[in-house]
Amino acid sequence: MAKEIIPKIYPVQFTVYASDARYTNLIPKNAFQVIQDTLEHGLKKHPNGDGWEESIHFHLNRIVRHITLYHNGDKSENHLSHVFTRGMMINVIDKK
Repeated sequence: MAKEIIPKIYPVQFTVYASDARYTNLIPKNAFQVIQDTLEHGLKKHPNGDGWEESIHFHLNRIVRHITLYHNGDKSENHLSHVFTRGMMINVIDKK
């Protein structure tokens, strides 16, 4: 029996309700937008959403790459948003 944790529906839409204090008090609203924007950017390279099928080590290597590029002053893309998003993806993938 296959477990389907990540829906294959893109783009991801995040909705945060003002009455839901769990999110509005703990997570800045723009954090959800950063993840959404980065996932949508990733869809241009991976239209099938196959990033969710990659291993944790693959994502860790990409995180290190983005941190290194950011540390070296590269401005070609928002490296911190990729670090943030891939970190979130690892946490979800690890639950499978």
